[in-house]
Amino acid sequence: MHKRLGSTGLLLLLSVGAWSIDLHVEVSSGLLLGQVHEIVYVQGDPAQADYNTYLSELVWPRPLSATLGLKGKINWSPNLWTQLDLGGSVALMKGTMTDSDWNVYLDADHPLNNVFSATDAFLLQDVSLQLEQGWAFAPESPGLSGLLGVQVRQLAWESWTGSQGAKQIWTPIDTTITPVYYDLWGMVITYRQISVAPYLGLQDTWYLAPTDTPGWAVTGAFRLSPFLYVASTDFHVASKVFFDQTLGGFQLEPRVELVWKEPRGNDWGLRLLGTYAAGARGNDVLVYVRSSSPGTLIQNIVGSAWEDCRVELFMRN
Repeated sequence: MHKRLGSTGLLLLLSVGAWSIDLHVEVSSGLLLGQVHEIVYVQGDPAQADYNTYLSELVWPRPLSATLGLKGKINWSPNLWTQLDLGGSVALMKGTMTDSDWNVYLDADHPLNNVFSATDAFLLQDVSLQLEQGWAFAPESPGLSGLLGVQVRQLAWESWTGSQGAKQIWTPIDTTITPVYYDLWGMVITYRQISVAPYLGLQDTWYLAPTDTPGWAVTGAFRLSPFLYVASTDFHVASKVFFDQTLGGFQLEPRVELVWKEPRGNDWGLRLLGTYAAGARGNDVLVYVRSSSPGTLIQNIVGSAWEDCRVELFMRN
């Protein structure tokens, strides 16, 4: 029995030694700029000609923000690794949320109108988690690597008019009719969004100096999410709440890194990346505040999209 236990322990030790597990940590900070689109379509039936025509669009800003990131990476072997990336941002200023509607009925004197308002928007929350598995097709340099992962992100805003108020403008399609202006005061809309983006990707690194000496390296990567899941809540203050779930679409994320590598110390680098997502579409449940009704389901009528770009400095061991 003791011999059997000893043999098992030896096998475990040999297995760990063969995998050569080592842990690396990266910290990063930078700047981000972007926006999120909350979309309502005219028609939910794909057979209709106006299926992709917008009825309404709210554009929520991700104003200039300071980003913070912490990443842990385990190299199981020279060809296989797993990493967990935690990130977020803090807005350095307020932004502007725009709310546009097209061909909306007001009354008999103003039958069809384009409606627009712009109010101050404050980004309250921006956090993300990314889990990724990578494998090198060949350990030598340059070597192409495959990536498989998932990104989860949560954002939240509040939109306010400020002490001066704001105007909602109803502009008739018939230009002979006088526009109508409505005053907006206080909190106008709150919006919260959670997105899940599974992805595949490719990555390659080019070393500009021998890997065992200090020198520069360039890494390029491209991640593609072929399917998105987005859940959001839009509260038009004191009147109604929209609960949206959208699916499908895609997300693209190219990135490039310039790194000064120190084989016996810490690596320092500059990272540029951008994100573009579109095409997610799904259902909306409309609930009126203080109503006894459970709400109205409207199928295939809402959509989600976003884009952002960022620049980061990072250090890793």
